[in-house]
Amino acid sequence: MHLSIRFGTILALMYWLSSCISDAPRINPLDPAFTVNQKIRIQGKVTRFNTTTGIANAQISIGSGEVFTRSDANGNYTLEANLADGSYLLRCNAPGYAADSTQINLQAETAAQHNFLLNGLPELESISLTTRHLGSFIPPDAFFIDLLVTVDDVDGLSDIDLVWCEIPDLQFSDTLQIIQQSQQYFARLTTRQLDVSALEALQGTPFFVYVRDMQGDVTMSDARFISRIIDTAPVTTSPTGLTGQPVQFQWQAFVQPYSFIYRIEVYPNVNIALPPVATINSIPSDETTIQLSTTLTAGEYYWVLYAVDAFGNYSRSVQTALIIGSAPSTSPTNNGLIE
Repeated sequence: MHLSIRFGTILALMYWLSSCISDAPRINPLDPAFTVNQKIRIQGKVTRFNTTTGIANAQISIGSGEVFTRSDANGNYTLEANLADGSYLLRCNAPGYAADSTQINLQAETAAQHNFLLNGLPELESISLTTRHLGSFIPPDAFFIDLLVTVDDVDGLSDIDLVWCEIPDLQFSDTLQIIQQSQQYFARLTTRQLDVSALEALQGTPFFVYVRDMQGDVTMSDARFISRIIDTAPVTTSPTGLTGQPVQFQWQAFVQPYSFIYRIEVYPNVNIALPPVATINSIPSDETTIQLSTTLTAGEYYWVLYAVDAFGNYSRSVQTALIIGSAPSTSPTNNGLIE
């Protein structure tokens, strides 16, 4: 009985000791688990995709990432570490670039070289999401959303492949069109396209914008929301036909519980859409009249009055006839949706 208790005690003591003592160092070269850390050096250069331009301050790390270095002003780097023989993941990261990595074998090597070519990520420089309200002679008025996006890419604008928007709640997506080979892309979204009865149904609904480059890397915006819908339109009062010069514009006071400014545009009254021949910007909201400082040639025109809030949303009056000189009087031509 006593022998049994002592034997059990000895076993328990041995178990406790084994749990407290770590494995002995593997110092026997014949031991299969024997490893020797060696000082290794990895050198190389980090450059932009398809160029020789170096990328400064890129982070190069190996293994778990605890050992790392950074590239110099020319993109060159040297990474030194004490590591055992084996295969390691070598990574490279730089702000504004897609990360890259490679598997590197350090068996029986004390020096290695690897260059990284990083693809610059496409950028969304600015996003303008605004609502539009156009007054119409024949109801209903037109309501829509304008989406204007400015993009960039360190590898050049020719590297931009696609810009698009998504509204997940509506299962809707649409491609934006480039504006005259510039950095800007545009889409006009109507209630019919979005399959909603009114823009008010979109308040609180997130919009997302994406840009993709030729290498397939994608940058996504954060959620964007429409800020306001101006549901009433300003009303013009004069001129409404033949008038002398200088032209004196007048309109009804447009009272709103938020800040806004007026803008006036004058267009030729023709059957094709043309840019305005005269514009008056940044008219204070407490004004109801203003004089045109430029002289118009004789002919038929129409003018429109905008109320524009601080976010860029606007509401526009109906087109109002404006005749200078002896041109015959006609009604303003409907040239479609004109900003």
